[in-house]
Amino acid sequence: MAQATDAVWLPVLPDMSGFGPGIVKGAGSQVDSSGKAVGKRFGAAVLAGTAVIAGGAVLASKALYNIGATFDDVTDTIRVGTGATGDDLDALVQSAKNIGRNVPAEFEAIGTAVADLNTRLGLTGPTLETVASQILELERMGQAVDINTLSGALNAFNIEAEQTPEIMDHLFRVSQATGISVNDLAAQAMNAAPAVMQLGFSFEETTGLIGNLDKAGLNSNRMMVGMSQALVRLAKDGEEPADAFRRTIGEIEGFLEAGDRAAAIDLAGQVFGTRNATQFIGALESGTLAMDDLATVAGMTEDTIL
Repeated sequence: MAQATDAVWLPVLPDMSGFGPGIVKGAGSQVDSSGKAVGKRFGAAVLAGTAVIAGGAVLASKALYNIGATFDDVTDTIRVGTGATGDDLDALVQSAKNIGRNVPAEFEAIGTAVADLNTRLGLTGPTLETVASQILELERMGQAVDINTLSGALNAFNIEAEQTPEIMDHLFRVSQATGISVNDLAAQAMNAAPAVMQLGFSFEETTGLIGNLDKAGLNSNRMMVGMSQALVRLAKDGEEPADAFRRTIGEIEGFLEAGDRAAAIDLAGQVFGTRNATQFIGALESGTLAMDDLATVAGMTEDTIL
């Protein structure tokens, strides 16, 4: 497995400048555990602090053997998960190595993320490395992302591969501003996709609206699914559902500006359901819910995952 291990081991080689005839007693077990630790958890920060290898080239070789064995496992994970062989497999393994240099994650997790993203979204090269790094970093923050759910949502909205890193950052920003996990946002967007795409909503608008509704204390999942059906009924002759939505929201806001709260609640009930109408109107009045820019949530920053 020379190709899977070259060019990455130099940082963990010991400094041999002070090597003398004595070899520390019991160093073998120490190196064995150090090698396994370095091989398993290899990101840049780990490389900087883990490679304390006692005594001689033989002991260093043992540590490197453990790292090499780890890469054998990673290669197998990617090969089995994707079916890739030859140059394609080499490229995916190289991506795993690149990620490992920059993200403090176990290589087992890196290999799985690389395989799943390649299989489910067809990601390769720098885009694959960025998205895998984002997912691994989210997990390190305590937000585990199910790649099957994520890919289902992105595929439902026909998100192009090169858009994925920015989409991930958008999910992160909405999550920061609302408290909904990235995974839950993706799951709700996937469930709502058939309905909201009739309204012409983008992925960013859909997840922003989900976040806004949830932050306002509303059942975003139920409201999003029922909304499209209601707007079909409310649409005027020849009016597209997307136009009906914007017209209806404008009418609700017009009623509120005119002081006719009852009419606003009645119309909101026809769109979002009677149980949600009062809360929806309250959220509009308080400014918690802004319908003029669906992709934006109050408190959103320009922060990124990485």
